[in-house]
Amino acid sequence: MSSYSELTLVEYSTTSEINKKGINFISSPWNYFQVTSEKTAMGGKIDMIGSLTLAGNALKTGGGSWDSYSDIRIKNIKNPFFSSLTALLKLSPVVFEYTKDELKSNNLEIGLIAQEAEKVAPHLVTEKEITFEDGETIKDFKILNPSSLVYMCINSIKDLHSEIETLKERIIELESEKDS
Repeated sequence: MSSYSELTLVEYSTTSEINKKGINFISSPWNYFQVTSEKTAMGGKIDMIGSLTLAGNALKTGGGSWDSYSDIRIKNIKNPFFSSLTALLKLSPVVFEYTKDELKSNNLEIGLIAQEAEKVAPHLVTEKEITFEDGETIKDFKILNPSSLVYMCINSIKDLHSEIETLKERIIELESEKDS
């Protein structure tokens, strides 16, 4: 517990009970927890293993992406990641707004449609059962994790660099043929 805020952990039985009550930690399909702060001062630390589900925006000092565990000492490398420019060019970002009340914000969102992204890059999409506040349950709800898009962009830049180098060599060849 931080000296800056007092946190309370409350157990609930359904997501609809906690959707309007702060940060929701869903540790399994059957256990839902909520963390609330009694004070508004910033500070402290929350360590968690498992999934963190947020509706709305998550803010952190400095912005940018979230960190991830990347040290080679904790990885068992299976193979290189080869997704490329061809796949990236098939993805089509859209501007949208959510239709479910618990997901709505005052801003338009920008993102991909999971069903379309899954056709191009299946590793971006997973499925889980979701029940919304209005009672609708979607058993095969698509969840998009865009983090590997960064690595797709890296591979795409490498592809473009290789193509540029090949074109440079060809230009040099053509210029020397012209000068001969």
